[in-house]
Amino acid sequence: MPQPVGSVLRDRFDELVTASLKSVQVVTHRQFALDDIALETEPLRSHGGHRPVEGEDTPGAEASLRLFSEAVGLSRVG
Repeated sequence: MPQPVGSVLRDRFDELVTASLKSVQVVTHRQFALDDIALETEPLRSHGGHRPVEGEDTPGAEASLRLFSEAVGLSRVG
Protein backbone atom coordinates (compact mmCIF):
# COMPACT_ATOMS: atom_id res chain seq x y z
CA MET A 1 0.00 0.00 0.00
CA PRO A 2 1.43 3.43 -0.95
CA GLN A 3 2.63 5.59 1.89
CA PRO A 4 0.81 8.87 2.47
CA VAL A 5 2.63 12.19 2.39
CA GLY A 6 0.66 14.54 4.56
CA SER A 7 -2.95 13.78 3.76
CA VAL A 8 -2.41 12.51 0.19
CA LEU A 9 -0.97 9.34 -1.23
CA ARG A 10 2.58 9.42 -2.62
CA ASP A 11 1.39 9.25 -6.25
CA ARG A 12 -0.84 12.30 -5.75
CA PHE A 13 1.98 14.08 -3.91
CA ASP A 14 4.26 13.49 -6.92
CA GLU A 15 1.57 14.86 -9.25
CA LEU A 16 1.24 17.98 -7.09
CA VAL A 17 5.00 18.49 -7.08
CA THR A 18 5.14 18.18 -10.88
CA ALA A 19 2.29 20.67 -11.34
CA SER A 20 3.91 23.06 -8.87
CA LEU A 21 7.28 22.89 -10.64
CA LYS A 22 5.56 23.84 -13.89
CA SER A 23 3.88 26.77 -12.13
CA VAL A 24 7.22 27.93 -10.72
CA GLN A 25 8.72 27.84 -14.22
CA VAL A 26 5.84 29.96 -15.56
CA VAL A 27 6.14 32.48 -12.72
CA THR A 28 9.91 32.72 -13.20
CA HIS A 29 9.54 33.25 -16.94
CA ARG A 30 6.93 35.95 -16.38
CA GLN A 31 9.09 37.66 -13.76
CA PHE A 32 11.97 37.89 -16.23
CA ALA A 33 9.57 39.20 -18.89
CA LEU A 34 8.36 41.92 -16.51
CA ASP A 35 11.95 42.78 -15.62
CA ASP A 36 12.81 43.17 -19.30
CA ILE A 37 9.80 45.41 -19.88
CA ALA A 38 10.59 47.53 -16.83
CA LEU A 39 14.21 47.93 -17.90
CA GLU A 40 13.07 49.13 -21.29
CA THR A 41 11.40 52.07 -19.54
CA GLU A 42 14.59 52.76 -17.61
CA PRO A 43 17.78 51.52 -19.27
CA LEU A 44 20.97 51.19 -17.29
CA ARG A 45 22.72 54.42 -16.47
CA SER A 46 26.21 55.15 -15.30
CA HIS A 47 27.19 54.77 -11.64
CA GLY A 48 24.72 56.61 -9.42
CA GLY A 49 21.99 56.47 -12.07
CA HIS A 50 19.34 55.60 -9.53
CA ARG A 51 19.38 59.26 -8.46
CA PRO A 52 17.95 62.12 -10.50
CA VAL A 53 20.44 63.89 -12.77
CA GLU A 54 21.29 67.35 -11.50
CA GLY A 55 19.80 70.06 -13.65
CA GLU A 56 17.28 67.72 -15.31
CA ASP A 57 13.58 67.38 -14.53
CA THR A 58 13.59 63.64 -15.22
CA PRO A 59 13.29 61.38 -12.19
CA GLY A 60 15.99 58.87 -11.32
CA ALA A 61 15.75 55.21 -12.23
CA GLU A 62 14.39 54.26 -8.82
CA ALA A 63 11.46 56.68 -9.14
CA SER A 64 10.70 55.56 -12.71
CA LEU A 65 10.76 51.87 -11.81
CA ARG A 66 8.62 52.51 -8.72
CA LEU A 67 6.07 54.32 -10.90
CA PHE A 68 6.08 51.39 -13.35
CA SER A 69 5.59 48.81 -10.58
CA GLU A 70 2.72 50.82 -9.11
CA ALA A 71 1.09 51.15 -12.55
CA VAL A 72 1.11 47.37 -13.06
CA GLY A 73 0.07 46.61 -9.47
CA LEU A 74 3.34 45.16 -8.24
CA SER A 75 4.63 47.87 -5.93
CA ARG A 76 6.10 46.88 -2.60
CA VAL A 77 4.47 48.30 0.46
CA GLY A 78 6.68 49.06 3.42
